[in-house]
Amino acid sequence: MAELPFVWIAAVAGYLVAQLAYIAAFASAASAYPRLRRYNFWLYAAFSLAYGGAFYATAPVTFAFEFRPAYLALLLVGFAMYYADTYAVSYLAGESLRQSVSHPISMLPVVLVVVPEEILFRAGLSPLIDAVGPAAFVAASAVLFGLIHFTFGARDVLVKTFDGAVFAVVFVATGSLTASVLTHLGYNLASFHVFADYDRDVTTLP
Repeated sequence: MAELPFVWIAAVAGYLVAQLAYIAAFASAASAYPRLRRYNFWLYAAFSLAYGGAFYATAPVTFAFEFRPAYLALLLVGFAMYYADTYAVSYLAGESLRQSVSHPISMLPVVLVVVPEEILFRAGLSPLIDAVGPAAFVAASAVLFGLIHFTFGARDVLVKTFDGAVFAVVFVATGSLTASVLTHLGYNLASFHVFADYDRDVTTLP
C-alpha cells in the first residue's frame, strides 16, 4: 500500500475550505441571468484557475494527461449526463420544462473551471487509489465535488455528488485526467441549453 501524500489531500481540503469561504462572500453577487443569480461564475472561474494553477505548480507528484481519440466520445457521455440530470430533477420535482439558450459569454466561466476542478478533485485525490483503494477514492472525490456546489441547495449537492462519482470512475478506468476533463467539459457545455419552469429554475447547474 502506497504512502498517502497528505500534502495533496491537504491542498484539496484547503480548496474546499477556501471555496466555502468564497461562496459565503460572493453568493449574493448580482447576475443578469436567473440561473446564475445565486452565484458569480466569473469570480468563481478566476478563483478556481488561480487556486488550481498554484496547486498544479506545487504538487509533489505527477499525473497523466494521456489523450486517445476514443476519449472524445466522453464529451457525449457528459452531454447525456446533463440532460439525464435535468429531466430527472424536473420529473421528481413535478415541474414542466421549457428550453432556452444561455448567452455565450455567460458560459465562459463554466468552461474555464473544468480543468482546475478535475486537477483538484480527481488528480488531487488520486493518491487515495493506492492508499485506500479505488472505491474510497471515488467516494471521497464525489462527496467533495458535491459539497462545493452547496450554494445551489441540497438537491444540487446530491446531483453533483453522483456526477463527481462518474468523473472519478472515468479517471480510474482510463488512468488519464484528459478523459475526466472531457466528460466534465461535455456536461458543462450541455448546460448552454437552459431548462427552466418559467420564472423558477429547475435545471441542474454545472
